[in-house]
Amino acid sequence: MFKRIMVPVDQSQLVSRELRAALSMARAPDAELYVLRIKTSPADLDEAEIDLNIIEDETRHLLAEVLSKVGSELPMERIHPEIRSGPVVGTIIEAAEELQIDLIVVGSHGRHRFLEMLTGNTAEKLVNKTSASVLVVKPEGFPFLSE
Repeated sequence: MFKRIMVPVDQSQLVSRELRAALSMARAPDAELYVLRIKTSPADLDEAEIDLNIIEDETRHLLAEVLSKVGSELPMERIHPEIRSGPVVGTIIEAAEELQIDLIVVGSHGRHRFLEMLTGNTAEKLVNKTSASVLVVKPEGFPFLSE
């Protein structure tokens, strides 16, 4: 059903759940999975290049760790780490359009900070601003989370 799936990942505890959900959705014989990491803080050009290399290595390690735990029928050559720099929502939308993504798998912590109440969280912004379908993965135990 979905052939081009993207999962933006960060350092949160939801990463394994997000990746497992994305891998389970990648059932089409020609499915491609893009694992997106975003560097959000500005830096000078030399520092940014070093940071992006570190982020790419971390992403590959994280992906290998999740794959070893859950296994996957998706061949590694169809799983692509994608490293970008910029504001989170805009960068996800830009990458989704550029890569012609059918489905974005994103995590939601289920908590609402004051600013998010006014502006919406990342998942909500993606649902409203991207042409791709969006699957929101919630943490285990939701809605019974303690803050």
